[in-house]
Amino acid sequence: MQNVVPCSKLQRSEINDPGNCTQPLNEQFVRLAATNATSLDGLFLVTCRHLSQCIQLNGPYFIHLALQYKIACARSLMGAISTLEMRSSIGDSTITLAVFLAQDEVIAIPFLDLPD
Repeated sequence: MQNVVPCSKLQRSEINDPGNCTQPLNEQFVRLAATNATSLDGLFLVTCRHLSQCIQLNGPYFIHLALQYKIACARSLMGAISTLEMRSSIGDSTITLAVFLAQDEVIAIPFLDLPD
C-alpha cells in the first residue's frame, strides 16, 4: 500500500534516497493531520480501512468504522467548500481531508463488488 504524503520543494530537494525519507515525511504528515479534530477523522478513516485489510477476523467492524469516518470527512469537506466564498484561501485541513478521502477511494477499490 502506498501512502500519499505532501512534500515541499525544499524537502524534495533534500531527498537523495526516497527510502530514507519516507518515515520522517509520514511523521510530519501525521502531525499535520493531528492538528484538529476534522483531520483526525481522516486519519482514523485511512487507519480503519487499512486495519480492515490486515485483520481479516475484524474486517467488517473496521469497514463499518471507516464508513462512519468517511461520512464525517465528507460532511466536513462539504462544509469547508460551502464557506469557501467567505474566505480567500483553502486551509491545510481542507486539503488534508481531500487527500484522505482520495486515498480511501484508492484503498477501497478492491472491496467493491462491481457487476461484470
